[in-house]
Amino acid sequence: MYQRSKYVNIVGSFIGLAFGFLLMQQPINAVTTSQTDTTTQAVKADSNVLDQGVDGTCKWDVFKDGDEGVLTIHAGQLDPGAIFNNIKYPFNTEITKLVIDPSVIAPKNSSSLFGNFNRVKEFVGLSNLDTSQVTNMHQMFDVCGVKELDLSGWDTSNVTDMGAMFLNCYNLEKVNLSSFDTKKVENFTAMFLTDYKLRNLDLSNFVTPHLKDAKLMFEGMYLNNIDIRNFDNTHINDENFLYNAFLGTRGINKLTVGPNIKNTSFPRFLLNNPIFNVNGNAMVATNNTWIATSGSDKGILKTSDEMKNVTRTEPITYTPELKPLINMSTEYKTVTRTINIHLPYDQGINSIVQKATIHRRVTVNSDGTKTYSEWTKDYWDEYNALAINNGDLPRPSKVDKQIVDGNTQDQTVDIYYNN
Repeated sequence: MYQRSKYVNIVGSFIGLAFGFLLMQQPINAVTTSQTDTTTQAVKADSNVLDQGVDGTCKWDVFKDGDEGVLTIHAGQLDPGAIFNNIKYPFNTEITKLVIDPSVIAPKNSSSLFGNFNRVKEFVGLSNLDTSQVTNMHQMFDVCGVKELDLSGWDTSNVTDMGAMFLNCYNLEKVNLSSFDTKKVENFTAMFLTDYKLRNLDLSNFVTPHLKDAKLMFEGMYLNNIDIRNFDNTHINDENFLYNAFLGTRGINKLTVGPNIKNTSFPRFLLNNPIFNVNGNAMVATNNTWIATSGSDKGILKTSDEMKNVTRTEPITYTPELKPLINMSTEYKTVTRTINIHLPYDQGINSIVQKATIHRRVTVNSDGTKTYSEWTKDYWDEYNALAINNGDLPRPSKVDKQIVDGNTQDQTVDIYYNN
C-alpha cells in the first residue's frame, strides 16, 4: 500500500511539475505567435504589394512601382503551367514588367509558361532562366505584349515542341533567337502566327533534321526579310511543306532558303499585291512569282509550283517580281461662266451661272513624282437674251456655246439693254 501510494505521489508530482512548466512556457509561445503575425501582417499591409505566392519552389511577388505592376520571380524550380494563372485577378492583368532573378529553373514542360501577359512591356532577366531541361515550349509566350524579346542566351538543346511559341504576339517587332538549338525540334506549327509587326526574322541558325510539322508557322505575317537557310525537309514527304509553312502570310519581300529545301512549292501570298519599301521606293510584289538573286537561276522568274524542281548547292535569296507602285487618282475642276443681265431703267442685275466640270488622271510614281493625263472637255451652253419693254434690245443678244478644257478660265459676260 505504501509502495503504491508512493508511486502515485511521485507520478502526481511529475505531472504537477510538467503542468507548471507548460504554464511557464505559455507566455513565451504567445509572444512568438504575436511576433509572427505582426511580421505577416506587415507584409500584407504594405500597400505596394499586390499579391505574392510560391510556384514550385520559386517565391514570387507582384508590387506596384509607380504606374507599373512588377512581377518578380525569385530563385528556385518553377512548376509546369501558366504563371499568369497563379496570380489573383485583377493583379495578373495589371503587370507591365516581369523580372526573373538569377537561378530560376524552367520546368521540363514550359508550355504557356509566360502566356497571357499581354500588358507586359518588358522582360528583365530572361537570360537568368535555366532552360536546359525544357522539352516543351508550346505557346510559351502566347499573347505576349512586348515589342522585343532577347532569348539569345537560352539553351534549347532538348526542346522538341516550339509550336505556337509566339502566337498572337501582336506588338512583337524584334526577336533574337540566335542561340537556339533546334536539332531535336519536331513541331514549329503556328510558331509566329499573326505576329503582324515582326517584319524581319533571322532563323538562319535553325537546323531541323527531325522537323515533322511547320504548318502556318508564319501565318498572318508581313515579312520584309526571312532567312531559313538551314531548314531541312528532305525527310518529310510533303511537296507543300514550304507552301504550308507560309500559308496565310500576307507578303514576303526576301526569302532565303538552302540546299536542304527540296521538292516543295514556294509560298503564295494572302494579299494579291503586297507593297514593300525597296530603297525608298514603293514596290508592288506580284503574287505567285519568285526570282533568284544569285546562282545559276539568277534573274529567272518562276511560279510557286515551278520552284518545286529547283535545286540549290548554297543558300539563295529569292524575291517576288517587284513593280513600281502606280497610285492613280482623279482630279476634278469646275469652270464657271457668269452672265450678268443688266436690266433697263436701273431695275438691277439678273445673273446666270453656267458650270462645266472636267477631270484628269493623276499618277503618283514610285519616286513620289506625279504624272498627269490630259484634261477632259465639257462646254457652256449657248445663251440667247430676249428683247423686252417694247423693243429694248440686249447687247450682245447671244452668248455662244463654248468648249471648256484645261486652259479655260472662269469668265464673266455682261449683257446690257438699250434704254
